[in-house]
Amino acid sequence: MVNIEALLTICTMRNLIILLLLILCQYNSLFSQNHRFFYEFQYKTEPEGREISKDILLLTIKGSDITFLSNKFVEIDSINANSKFQKQYINPQYNSILQYSNINKIFTSYKKLDLDYYNYDFNVDLKWKIHNEKKTILGFSVQKSTTKYSGRNWIVWFSNEIQLPYGPHVFYGLPGLVLEAYDDKKNFHYQMIKSSNSLSHNFNLSNIFEEPPSKIQAKDWKRVQINYYNNPLYNYKTIGWIMYNKDGSQFTSKDYKELELQIKDGMRKYNNPIELDEKIDFAILK
Repeated sequence: MVNIEALLTICTMRNLIILLLLILCQYNSLFSQNHRFFYEFQYKTEPEGREISKDILLLTIKGSDITFLSNKFVEIDSINANSKFQKQYINPQYNSILQYSNINKIFTSYKKLDLDYYNYDFNVDLKWKIHNEKKTILGFSVQKSTTKYSGRNWIVWFSNEIQLPYGPHVFYGLPGLVLEAYDDKKNFHYQMIKSSNSLSHNFNLSNIFEEPPSKIQAKDWKRVQINYYNNPLYNYKTIGWIMYNKDGSQFTSKDYKELELQIKDGMRKYNNPIELDEKIDFAILK
C-alpha cells in the first residue's frame, strides 16, 4: 500500500528543491549579464544660472559590479588599448565616477580636484514612493517614483519591463531600471538614450588615473575641498612646477596670485553639487 504522507513529503521536498534551483539560476543569470546603458546628462554648473552643460554618461553592469561615469573615459581607454603610442588621459567636465558592489552593497565615489583623484565609500538608503502615473520612454512603459536624496527632491521614472534595480547616480532599489531622473528644481536631468548588452571594450577603471586615487573617509571630502580652496596652487608649488604666460614669459608672483584668485572665483561660481547637503559656502572662507 502506498504511503500517501510519505509521497506528499517527497513531492513537497522535490518542489522546494526545484524552486530553489530556479531562484539560484535567476540570481546567477542576473549577475552574469553584461549591460551598458547610455544616459544624456544635462546639468547646471551654477545654482542660479541658465547655462546647461551636457555629457553622455554610461551605466555599466558587469556581473556584480556596476560603474557610472562619463562615456569619454571609456572612449579614451579604448583608444589607449589599441594604440602603441604614449597613454592619453582625458578630463571631461563631468569627471566624477561612481562604483557599486552588489556583494557588499557599498558605493565608491571617485572625485577629481585639480591634479588628484580621491575616493571614498558610502551607503545610500533611499525611501521610495511609487505613484500611479505612467508614460513611455524608448518604447518602455515607465512608472513615476519620488524620493529625497541629500537635500534635493527627485522624480524618477523606472520600468519593471527591465528588471534591474539600478539607475544613474545612486538611484537604486526600485523594481526596475531607471530610464529618467531629475530634481524638482531642474538642476540635473538624466535621460536614457540607448542600451547595449555587449561590452565591446573591457574597460579598466584604473586606466583613468595617472596616479592611484587617495583613499579618504566620506566625511573628509569637504575638508579636502576647503584645503584646496585655501591654497589652490599647493601641488604645483610642491613639485616645483614653473608656469608660463602665453608670450613665453615666466609667471611672476603677481601672476600666481591672479591665478589663485581665478581658481577661487571659479569654485564660488560653479558651486552646484548634486549632493546639496555637501555644498560648501566658500564665500565665508578667506
